Amino acid sequence: MSKNTDISPDKYPIYLMELYTAQQKKILDKLDRIELQNKERFDQIEAYVGMSDREKNKPIFYTTAQALEILSVSRNTLLSYRKKGILGYTKLEKKIFYSIDDINKIREIRSKTA
Repeated sequence: MSKNTDISPDKYPIYLMELYTAQQKKILDKLDRIELQNKERFDQIEAYVGMSDREKNKPIFYTTAQALEILSVSRNTLLSYRKKGILGYTKLEKKIFYSIDDINKIREIRSKTA
């Protein structure tokens, strides 16, 4: 696309077409991003709808005691996982919580090495 402001009359239609095409590409790119975001949201909704009532009511975060029970590890092992960055956690005031996704990743890693 030409950036020259002095466009000859015979090339002006080509310039307009190039400008129009560039704008259309931008619009299509934005629509693709929106479509991808909507698909991800739809997949999340579809997964939620497919869950049983018991799965829907599972907590998203677990306390230290719950994580110890689920993973069947000692406090020192859990602390080691946190320090090494293997197990993510969230600290609210003085309580530590572990996401179910992080706990499941640890379980997968341990099942592959077992």
